[in-house]
Amino acid sequence: MSNKFLFGCIYIPPENSKYSSEEAFTEIEKELLFFSHDINKIALVGDFNSRTGHMSDIVEIDENLFDMLDIVNASEIMNENTLCVNNFIKKGIPLERYSEEKIIVNNYGRKLIKLCKRCSLCFANGRLHQDKFIGKNTCKDASLVDYLILSPDMFDLVMEFEIFDFDPTLSDVHNQMHFSLCITHKNYTDQQNKKNNTYVRWNTNKAHEFTQVLSDDTDALNLIKHTLENFQTESVTPLQANDLISELGNVLLNTASTAFGPAGKQRQRSTQNKPWFKVPLKSKFQSGGAITKCTCFVP
Repeated sequence: MSNKFLFGCIYIPPENSKYSSEEAFTEIEKELLFFSHDINKIALVGDFNSRTGHMSDIVEIDENLFDMLDIVNASEIMNENTLCVNNFIKKGIPLERYSEEKIIVNNYGRKLIKLCKRCSLCFANGRLHQDKFIGKNTCKDASLVDYLILSPDMFDLVMEFEIFDFDPTLSDVHNQMHFSLCITHKNYTDQQNKKNNTYVRWNTNKAHEFTQVLSDDTDALNLIKHTLENFQTESVTPLQANDLISELGNVLLNTASTAFGPAGKQRQRSTQNKPWFKVPLKSKFQSGGAITKCTCFVP
Protein backbone atom coordinates (compact mmCIF):
# COMPACT_ATOMS: atom_id res chain seq x y z
CA MET A 1 0.00 0.00 0.00
CA SER A 2 1.32 3.40 -0.95
CA ASN A 3 2.37 5.82 1.81
CA LYS A 4 1.88 8.82 -0.45
CA PHE A 5 -0.79 11.45 0.16
CA LEU A 6 -2.49 13.80 -2.26
CA PHE A 7 -4.02 17.00 -0.83
CA GLY A 8 -5.98 19.45 -2.95
CA CYS A 9 -7.13 22.90 -1.87
CA ILE A 10 -10.15 23.84 -3.99
CA TYR A 11 -12.02 27.02 -4.83
CA ILE A 12 -14.72 26.97 -7.51
CA PRO A 13 -16.46 30.29 -8.29
CA PRO A 14 -20.28 30.31 -7.96
CA GLU A 15 -21.99 28.79 -10.97
CA ASN A 16 -23.90 31.98 -11.80
CA SER A 17 -20.90 34.30 -11.58
CA LYS A 18 -18.91 35.61 -14.54
CA TYR A 19 -15.95 33.49 -13.37
CA SER A 20 -17.86 30.20 -13.44
CA SER A 21 -16.77 27.37 -15.70
CA GLU A 22 -18.64 24.22 -16.67
CA GLU A 23 -15.26 22.51 -17.06
CA ALA A 24 -14.13 23.11 -13.45
CA PHE A 25 -15.05 19.62 -12.24
CA THR A 26 -13.66 17.97 -15.38
CA GLU A 27 -10.34 19.73 -14.78
CA ILE A 28 -10.26 18.57 -11.14
CA GLU A 29 -10.99 15.00 -12.19
CA LYS A 30 -8.22 15.07 -14.81
CA GLU A 31 -5.76 16.38 -12.21
CA LEU A 32 -6.80 13.64 -9.78
CA LEU A 33 -6.30 10.92 -12.38
CA PHE A 34 -2.95 12.40 -13.40
CA PHE A 35 -1.45 12.69 -9.92
CA SER A 36 -3.08 9.77 -8.10
CA HIS A 37 -2.09 6.81 -10.28
CA ASP A 38 -0.10 5.29 -7.36
CA ILE A 39 -1.80 7.09 -4.44
CA ASN A 40 -4.72 5.75 -2.42
CA LYS A 41 -4.93 8.49 0.22
CA ILE A 42 -6.60 11.61 -1.19
CA ALA A 43 -8.11 14.67 0.48
CA LEU A 44 -9.85 17.62 -1.18
CA VAL A 45 -10.86 20.60 0.93
CA GLY A 46 -12.27 24.03 0.20
CA ASP A 47 -15.16 26.06 -1.14
CA PHE A 48 -16.82 24.07 -3.94
CA ASN A 49 -19.89 26.34 -4.21
CA SER A 50 -21.79 23.09 -4.74
CA ARG A 51 -25.08 22.40 -3.03
CA THR A 52 -25.42 18.63 -2.85
CA GLY A 53 -28.35 18.31 -0.44
CA HIS A 54 -28.61 14.71 0.75
CA MET A 55 -27.50 13.11 -2.53
CA SER A 56 -25.59 9.87 -2.02
CA ASP A 57 -21.88 9.84 -2.84
CA ILE A 58 -21.62 6.04 -2.65
CA VAL A 59 -22.02 3.99 -5.83
CA GLU A 60 -24.91 1.53 -5.73
CA ILE A 61 -23.83 -1.49 -7.72
CA ASP A 62 -26.28 -3.50 -9.80
CA GLU A 63 -24.76 -6.96 -10.22
CA ASN A 64 -27.15 -7.77 -13.08
CA LEU A 65 -25.74 -4.86 -15.06
CA PHE A 66 -22.25 -6.37 -14.92
CA ASP A 67 -23.58 -9.62 -16.37
CA MET A 68 -25.48 -7.84 -19.13
CA LEU A 69 -22.43 -5.79 -20.18
CA ASP A 70 -20.03 -8.72 -19.66
CA ILE A 71 -17.56 -6.57 -17.70
CA VAL A 72 -14.35 -8.56 -17.13
CA ASN A 73 -13.17 -6.94 -13.87
CA ALA A 74 -16.64 -6.84 -12.28
CA SER A 75 -15.57 -8.75 -9.16
CA GLU A 76 -12.66 -6.36 -8.57
CA ILE A 77 -14.95 -3.32 -8.80
CA MET A 78 -17.54 -4.92 -6.53
CA ASN A 79 -14.94 -5.90 -3.95
CA GLU A 80 -13.52 -2.36 -3.83
CA ASN A 81 -16.98 -0.89 -3.31
CA THR A 82 -17.90 -3.56 -0.73
CA LEU A 83 -14.71 -2.87 1.25
CA CYS A 84 -15.57 0.84 1.37
CA VAL A 85 -19.13 0.20 2.56
CA ASN A 86 -18.06 -2.44 5.07
CA ASN A 87 -15.36 -0.14 6.47
CA PHE A 88 -17.93 2.62 7.01
CA ILE A 89 -20.28 0.20 8.78
CA LYS A 90 -17.46 -1.24 10.92
CA LYS A 91 -16.30 2.23 12.01
CA GLY A 92 -19.81 3.46 12.69
CA ILE A 93 -19.63 5.98 9.84
CA PRO A 94 -23.08 6.62 8.38
CA LEU A 95 -23.52 5.64 4.75
CA GLU A 96 -26.22 8.24 4.19
CA ARG A 97 -25.47 11.94 3.87
CA TYR A 98 -26.48 14.47 6.52
CA SER A 99 -26.92 18.21 6.00
CA GLU A 100 -28.61 21.06 7.87
CA GLU A 101 -29.35 22.61 4.52
CA LYS A 102 -32.75 22.05 3.02
CA ILE A 103 -32.81 19.52 0.20
CA ILE A 104 -31.53 21.93 -2.43
CA VAL A 105 -29.22 20.74 -5.20
CA ASN A 106 -27.67 22.95 -7.85
CA ASN A 107 -25.93 22.00 -11.08
CA TYR A 108 -22.50 22.15 -9.45
CA GLY A 109 -23.76 19.87 -6.69
CA ARG A 110 -24.73 17.19 -9.19
CA LYS A 111 -21.36 17.52 -10.91
CA LEU A 112 -19.52 17.17 -7.60
CA ILE A 113 -21.47 14.03 -6.68
CA LYS A 114 -20.62 12.50 -10.07
CA LEU A 115 -16.93 13.36 -9.57
CA CYS A 116 -16.93 11.70 -6.14
CA LYS A 117 -18.53 8.54 -7.48
CA ARG A 118 -16.16 8.29 -10.44
CA CYS A 119 -13.07 8.87 -8.27
CA SER A 120 -14.24 6.84 -5.23
CA LEU A 121 -14.31 9.83 -2.88
CA CYS A 122 -16.71 10.49 0.01
CA PHE A 123 -17.76 13.52 2.07
CA ALA A 124 -16.49 13.84 5.63
CA ASN A 125 -19.13 16.49 6.38
CA GLY A 126 -21.99 15.00 8.39
CA ARG A 127 -20.09 11.76 8.96
CA LEU A 128 -17.25 12.39 11.38
CA HIS A 129 -16.74 13.50 14.99
CA GLN A 130 -18.39 16.76 16.05
CA ASP A 131 -20.25 17.04 12.73
CA LYS A 132 -21.51 13.46 12.71
CA PHE A 133 -25.23 13.18 11.83
CA ILE A 134 -25.32 16.99 11.45
CA GLY A 135 -23.72 18.34 8.28
CA LYS A 136 -23.57 21.89 9.62
CA ASN A 137 -24.04 24.76 7.18
CA THR A 138 -20.84 26.53 6.21
CA CYS A 139 -22.00 29.66 4.37
CA LYS A 140 -24.31 32.40 5.71
CA ASP A 141 -25.70 29.76 8.10
CA ALA A 142 -27.93 28.76 5.21
CA SER A 143 -25.99 26.45 2.89
CA LEU A 144 -23.35 23.75 2.94
CA VAL A 145 -20.80 24.45 0.19
CA ASP A 146 -17.44 23.93 1.96
CA TYR A 147 -16.38 20.32 2.18
CA LEU A 148 -13.68 17.92 3.25
CA ILE A 149 -13.78 15.09 0.69
CA LEU A 150 -11.70 11.96 1.27
CA SER A 151 -10.77 8.64 -0.23
CA PRO A 152 -12.01 5.75 1.96
CA ASP A 153 -8.48 5.07 3.29
CA MET A 154 -8.29 8.60 4.72
CA PHE A 155 -11.28 8.35 7.06
CA ASP A 156 -9.32 6.38 9.68
CA LEU A 157 -6.72 9.16 9.83
CA VAL A 158 -9.13 11.97 10.74
CA MET A 159 -8.96 12.61 14.49
CA GLU A 160 -11.16 15.73 14.57
CA PHE A 161 -13.68 17.34 12.28
CA GLU A 162 -15.84 20.32 13.18
CA ILE A 163 -17.56 23.30 11.60
CA PHE A 164 -17.17 26.25 13.96
CA ASP A 165 -19.77 28.96 14.49
CA PHE A 166 -19.55 31.94 12.17
CA ASP A 167 -16.85 34.48 13.09
CA PRO A 168 -16.93 37.78 11.14
CA THR A 169 -13.24 38.37 11.95
CA LEU A 170 -12.29 35.37 9.80
CA SER A 171 -14.64 35.63 6.82
CA ASP A 172 -17.49 37.68 5.46
CA VAL A 173 -19.87 34.73 5.06
CA HIS A 174 -18.05 31.42 5.69
CA ASN A 175 -17.70 29.33 8.84
CA GLN A 176 -14.32 27.93 9.80
CA MET A 177 -13.77 24.26 9.07
CA HIS A 178 -11.38 22.45 11.41
CA PHE A 179 -9.96 18.97 11.01
CA SER A 180 -6.88 17.11 12.22
CA LEU A 181 -5.06 14.15 10.72
CA CYS A 182 -2.80 11.63 12.41
CA ILE A 183 -0.21 10.34 9.96
CA THR A 184 2.36 7.73 10.98
CA HIS A 185 5.54 7.67 8.94
CA LYS A 186 7.93 4.97 10.15
CA ASN A 187 11.61 5.89 10.38
CA TYR A 188 10.80 9.42 9.24
CA THR A 189 13.62 10.92 11.31
CA ASP A 190 16.16 8.30 10.23
CA GLN A 191 15.31 8.80 6.56
CA GLN A 192 15.73 12.54 6.87
CA ASN A 193 19.00 12.29 8.78
CA LYS A 194 20.49 9.79 6.33
CA LYS A 195 19.64 11.84 3.28
CA ASN A 196 22.71 13.30 1.61
CA ASN A 197 22.84 16.03 -1.00
CA THR A 198 25.59 15.79 -3.60
CA TYR A 199 26.96 19.13 -4.69
CA VAL A 200 29.85 20.76 -6.57
CA ARG A 201 30.78 24.33 -5.77
CA TRP A 202 30.61 26.54 -8.88
CA ASN A 203 33.90 28.11 -9.92
CA THR A 204 33.44 31.17 -12.12
CA ASN A 205 37.11 31.09 -13.12
CA LYS A 206 36.61 27.64 -14.67
CA ALA A 207 33.31 28.36 -16.43
CA HIS A 208 34.95 28.01 -19.85
CA GLU A 209 36.40 24.64 -18.85
CA PHE A 210 32.95 23.49 -17.72
CA THR A 211 31.50 24.44 -21.12
CA GLN A 212 34.31 22.63 -22.92
CA VAL A 213 33.91 19.43 -20.91
CA LEU A 214 30.16 19.42 -21.56
CA SER A 215 30.69 20.03 -25.30
CA ASP A 216 33.20 17.15 -25.51
CA ASP A 217 30.84 14.67 -23.82
CA THR A 218 28.97 13.75 -27.00
CA ASP A 219 27.46 10.58 -25.50
CA ALA A 220 25.75 12.57 -22.75
CA LEU A 221 24.56 15.24 -25.16
CA ASN A 222 23.17 12.66 -27.58
CA LEU A 223 21.37 10.93 -24.69
CA ILE A 224 19.77 14.22 -23.63
CA LYS A 225 18.80 15.03 -27.21
CA HIS A 226 17.26 11.60 -27.73
CA THR A 227 15.34 11.79 -24.44
CA LEU A 228 13.94 15.25 -25.18
CA GLU A 229 12.94 14.33 -28.73
CA ASN A 230 10.96 11.33 -27.47
CA PHE A 231 9.44 13.15 -24.51
CA GLN A 232 5.63 13.14 -24.92
CA THR A 233 4.45 16.19 -22.99
CA GLU A 234 0.78 15.31 -23.57
CA SER A 235 0.98 11.98 -21.73
CA VAL A 236 4.02 12.34 -19.45
CA THR A 237 3.69 11.07 -15.88
CA PRO A 238 5.30 12.70 -12.81
CA LEU A 239 7.67 9.71 -12.57
CA GLN A 240 8.87 10.19 -16.16
CA ALA A 241 9.37 13.93 -15.59
CA ASN A 242 11.38 13.22 -12.43
CA ASP A 243 13.54 10.68 -14.28
CA LEU A 244 14.30 13.22 -17.03
CA ILE A 245 15.26 15.90 -14.50
CA SER A 246 17.43 13.37 -12.67
CA GLU A 247 19.25 12.43 -15.89
CA LEU A 248 19.91 16.07 -16.77
CA GLY A 249 21.10 16.75 -13.25
CA ASN A 250 23.54 13.82 -13.33
CA VAL A 251 25.03 15.03 -16.62
CA LEU A 252 25.62 18.53 -15.21
CA LEU A 253 26.95 17.12 -11.92
CA ASN A 254 29.42 14.82 -13.69
CA THR A 255 30.55 17.69 -15.90
CA ALA A 256 31.06 19.94 -12.88
CA SER A 257 33.00 17.21 -11.04
CA THR A 258 35.37 16.89 -13.99
CA ALA A 259 35.83 20.63 -14.40
CA PHE A 260 35.88 21.77 -10.76
CA GLY A 261 36.89 18.72 -8.78
CA PRO A 262 35.15 15.80 -6.99
CA ALA A 263 31.61 16.22 -5.67
CA GLY A 264 31.06 16.59 -1.95
CA LYS A 265 28.38 15.37 0.41
CA GLN A 266 26.24 17.62 2.57
CA ARG A 267 24.41 15.91 5.41
CA GLN A 268 21.04 17.10 6.62
CA ARG A 269 21.07 18.52 10.12
CA SER A 270 19.39 16.27 12.66
CA THR A 271 16.00 17.39 13.90
CA GLN A 272 15.39 14.48 16.25
CA ASN A 273 16.52 16.33 19.36
CA LYS A 274 15.03 19.69 18.47
CA PRO A 275 12.35 20.82 20.95
CA TRP A 276 9.84 21.43 18.17
CA PHE A 277 10.24 18.12 16.33
CA LYS A 278 7.31 16.23 17.89
CA VAL A 279 5.09 19.24 18.42
CA PRO A 280 1.92 19.04 16.26
CA LEU A 281 2.34 20.95 13.01
CA LYS A 282 -0.52 23.45 12.67
CA SER A 283 -1.33 25.48 9.62
CA LYS A 284 -4.18 27.72 8.49
CA PHE A 285 -5.01 28.46 4.90
CA GLN A 286 -7.78 30.28 3.10
CA SER A 287 -9.40 28.74 0.05
CA GLY A 288 -11.48 31.31 -1.76
CA GLY A 289 -13.89 32.48 0.91
CA ALA A 290 -13.67 29.30 2.97
CA ILE A 291 -11.60 29.38 6.16
CA THR A 292 -9.96 26.05 6.91
CA LYS A 293 -7.75 25.03 9.80
CA CYS A 294 -5.84 21.77 9.52
CA THR A 295 -3.72 20.12 12.19
CA CYS A 296 -1.39 17.34 11.10
CA PHE A 297 0.30 15.00 13.63
CA VAL A 298 3.36 12.97 12.64
CA PRO A 299 4.22 10.65 15.57
